[in-house]
Amino acid sequence: MRRYYLRQNIAILAVSLIFAFVYITMIDWAYRGQRLENVLYLVTGYMTRLSSLIGIAGIFVCERYFHFIKDQWEGEFVYVLPISRSSLWKCQWIASVGMMIGSWIMALLILYITSISYLKEIKAGWMILSIIAYILADIGAVTLFMWMQTRVKNSRRASAIFVGMIGITVIFFEELSKWKILYFHDKGIGLYAVIHNAWDTFLNSHQTVEEYYKLLMQYGRPDETELFLSGWQADQYGWLYLLFTMLILAAVFLMVRESLKNCEKLPKTKPLSLIYGTAGAWMAIFSVINEVVFMLLNDNRDVMLNYIDCVSLDGDMVDIRLNCFGYYALNGIWKGHPQTGVMIVVLSVAAMAVCVCLYRKRHSIFRHGIRREEADV
Repeated sequence: MRRYYLRQNIAILAVSLIFAFVYITMIDWAYRGQRLENVLYLVTGYMTRLSSLIGIAGIFVCERYFHFIKDQWEGEFVYVLPISRSSLWKCQWIASVGMMIGSWIMALLILYITSISYLKEIKAGWMILSIIAYILADIGAVTLFMWMQTRVKNSRRASAIFVGMIGITVIFFEELSKWKILYFHDKGIGLYAVIHNAWDTFLNSHQTVEEYYKLLMQYGRPDETELFLSGWQADQYGWLYLLFTMLILAAVFLMVRESLKNCEKLPKTKPLSLIYGTAGAWMAIFSVINEVVFMLLNDNRDVMLNYIDCVSLDGDMVDIRLNCFGYYALNGIWKGHPQTGVMIVVLSVAAMAVCVCLYRKRHSIFRHGIRREEADV
């Protein structure tokens, strides 16, 4: 395993450095250095792409190794010698975390070496906090994937569940935000928008958040600025950062502790509890029903959930990633439909119950057939 992870980590580090070098050298630093917010946009985009690259690469490396173990490709010594599976998992997790931290440090060194003169206005303390936030996000994602691998026997199935779970969760929160505003006449910004903006605030430095807020206050429409952005991101940056840091660290600790128990049964890992599938089925069904009913009830496109993600700046469109507040056009066509919202919940729960019953029935028949064949033998 050490040899495998050493090779893979060196490869990921090399790819990260190549990406960093190509990304940075293709930038017109003289143009970007004219405005502080341009440099902050650049750094934010660079760190987001680097985080995605390192996180996906780490997940891919872990998936391949779990595939080796579960198919007994790792080597006979893993199954003959008295080697603790938990020790293998712990070493694997440490190697993954070390790879991510090392890749981040090296790539960011290239950023500062090649562009230090244009980053002089950026406060190093705030930027370091943002770097730590991205590293924690990568560690949390990889730990979640490794925990999932200790719950599902098939490695490919675990990967599909991991990707599907994240996608369904994002779609569900977006639909829940839309459902809450439409059917209960809530003129707020929506749950999905709050979570999205709080997460972006955690990932970006405080200086970046303040620049976004200044731009919106300067170029946004005065009558709607207060509705879209009240400044809580900049004011409550420290609390948001602390909250997400504690949540990620607590989640990583719990997943590591349970994984060390579960992985003793590798390659026969624990089956995934039915509660995860039940929750996922309800979230997917709720999202579909809510979107269908929403489209049937509202022919006017002005009621659609919009994201104000850009403002006009000297005739150009400047991206404002942090400003993802959802809102509905308040043009007199608002009508609260609480009964429709309740109907969507009832229908989604009923459909979820039917799916779970069918799944349990099929699973019971399948298991009964296997036991009968074993008894005949």
